[in-house]
Amino acid sequence: METSPLISFVVVNYRSRAHLPMCANSIAAKTSGLSAEVIVVNNDEGILSKNSLPPNTRVIEVGKNIGFGAAANRGVTIATGKFLCFLNPDAEISTGHIRQIIERFQSNQSLGIIGPRIVTTTTEVEPWSAGREVTLWSIVCNNLGFPAGKRLWESTTPVETAWVSGACFFIPTGLFRQLNGFDEQFFMYFEDVDLAKRVRATGRKVLRVPDLTVRHLGGQSFQENSEQKKLYYASQKKYFRKYFGFFACQTLSLLHAFSHRQ
Repeated sequence: METSPLISFVVVNYRSRAHLPMCANSIAAKTSGLSAEVIVVNNDEGILSKNSLPPNTRVIEVGKNIGFGAAANRGVTIATGKFLCFLNPDAEISTGHIRQIIERFQSNQSLGIIGPRIVTTTTEVEPWSAGREVTLWSIVCNNLGFPAGKRLWESTTPVETAWVSGACFFIPTGLFRQLNGFDEQFFMYFEDVDLAKRVRATGRKVLRVPDLTVRHLGGQSFQENSEQKKLYYASQKKYFRKYFGFFACQTLSLLHAFSHRQ
């Protein structure tokens, strides 16, 4: 009789297939001694070859880009682990062990989401990998060059935060399903902020920890361009409309217009 894995890794691929072996191999290395499964959801138009992936990797072919949240939700439909980890395809777990994350969940039932320390290719801490509550004031501070969450993403000790980056985070599978997963109205960006807000509404905490370090290549799925910015601002507006209403969304549009003129 087969036993369910302790943790399911869900990796959404979009134009990052060259990095998938690196990502999958790091999972294998950092889950030694644990039962784990890897699910790759291919958001690319082309079929993903399994030859470069570990033999036990499960692949879901979507056939087109349906957005990160929607693709991740599809991956979770076949996940059998007690815990979930969402990991970008252009990221690798570089230091620490997944066991440390699992033990934190098991020893503290109030935890809802755990995010690791995320670094860039130059090993600098990745900006915006954790943050405070997103508000109009926090956006004003960011636009003025005083990011409200800098202390959180640079912390060298475990710290409670409002949200952590979707590039990599962990959540109990039951909780994720209880909340109906990611809100698919967010095609890309802010689905992680939205999920964390709903997790905190249940009374659970979001924690950013230095136990585990993830190296994120970044910019492989979406290059820094006007299209990326359009997606970001569109999702940001949807988030404000969902939680703060029409007038806050209109004020946000004015802030966007002002920042574009800077």
